[in-house]
Amino acid sequence: MAHIDNDASTSSKRAEKTVRVFSNADGEKSARAKLDSVRFDVTFVENGATVGLAFDELSAEVQRAAALYGIMTSVTNTVGAKGLSVQEMVDNAEARLEVIRGGLWSSESKVGARTSDYVEALIRVFTAKGRAPDEAQVASWKARLASDEAYRTAVEADVKIQAAVAAIRSERAQAKLAEAAEKAKGAEDTNLDALA
Repeated sequence: MAHIDNDASTSSKRAEKTVRVFSNADGEKSARAKLDSVRFDVTFVENGATVGLAFDELSAEVQRAAALYGIMTSVTNTVGAKGLSVQEMVDNAEARLEVIRGGLWSSESKVGARTSDYVEALIRVFTAKGRAPDEAQVASWKARLASDEAYRTAVEADVKIQAAVAAIRSERAQAKLAEAAEKAKGAEDTNLDALA
């Protein structure tokens, strides 16, 4: 259950260095920070020494700085996969921020379409089949996508939903392209000599 950091050395077998554990107020432990986590502990495998910190030991200013650093790290972690286009990196970062703004944290490692993209895709697919959803259904989808991992996985795996999400992303990219082209129309000519 605990996360184990690996040695970054060049040896073929990576040695376990630390075990990181987060705990809630009841002492329940998890490998990832959760919304009810109140402390962390790091145990050094080689000698068993443990260091840790309870969140309430920190001043409000340090809590805020640490939270912002953690959020920034979480967002930038979504853009590190090889082969991503710049737009895919932006989409992943925006999707991660949407998850955080929606009140979730532990789904950090998931990247992909935004929850709002899945909701819009569901609306499109259901509407195309003559079953336009009402506001209650849309609210239910949002809640389930945020809280039910099995449901989200099923939605993500559906080929009709995938096609709708691809269309939504394409429309967003086209809108950004049109906006950039419009800005370029009124801009002064590029000084090629200055950029050479």
